[in-house]
Amino acid sequence: MSTTNTDEPLLGLERNRPLHFAGRGRELRILNDYLAYIRRTSDASGGMVLIDGVQGVGKTQLVAEFVRRATRLTLGSLSKAEALEAVTKGVAAAGLGEPLPNAAQTLALASQGFPHHVHGYVAGAVEALRTHRALDTKEALDLALATGDANRTQFYESRLTAMAMPDAMHFLAAAMDEEREERSLSRADATAVLRAHLPPEADAAEVLRSAVEKGVLTSAADGYVSFGIPSFHDYMMAQHRRVLEREARRAHGRA
Repeated sequence: MSTTNTDEPLLGLERNRPLHFAGRGRELRILNDYLAYIRRTSDASGGMVLIDGVQGVGKTQLVAEFVRRATRLTLGSLSKAEALEAVTKGVAAAGLGEPLPNAAQTLALASQGFPHHVHGYVAGAVEALRTHRALDTKEALDLALATGDANRTQFYESRLTAMAMPDAMHFLAAAMDEEREERSLSRADATAVLRAHLPPEADAAEVLRSAVEKGVLTSAADGYVSFGIPSFHDYMMAQHRRVLEREARRAHGRA
């Protein structure tokens, strides 16, 4: 298969998506019906649907077509009530007593309802309870918040350090912030922003791909990218402001 002659038909290899998917109506209905059942009942205890057949019969393409057609289940953050429940019951399940309502509310709000952050602030509450035996003082609550904050920062930094050339990502956050409600950019615009702030030899498109692959950015079905987690965007904006302030101080010192 030639990759240079654009006049040749785009056939692909046998495991690539076929030019036209035909048949398998019955099998797709079974998969769709089971997905609809899980969505209605939130009951996945029946397990997975296993697809069997000889090599080359089209198992991979059947699953790929099902995924392409299906409206995907996209998880968002917990509601405020759900986050509060997760913090309250999570701390209680650790066996150190249930936190006071005001303390639990403060920790739930700090988590912004993102499950990873909820876990971090529950861990902070447990640490504070072990140290202070209660969360009824400012000192104890500050320790719980500081521990949760540290866990959240580590979550962001682990993703940033895993991607290629993360230093320009705060410029991308600032450009997205200008979009107000959406806080997202098309891939073309995001690539242009990165290209303007990366070294000349860097491949902006590859950096963008790496950011999506490592969970720094989320790519929507319409091709737009964003930080996905609102608090992650806020973290990058704080970093952007620090960079601008540092540059302003340097410029003032040279004046």
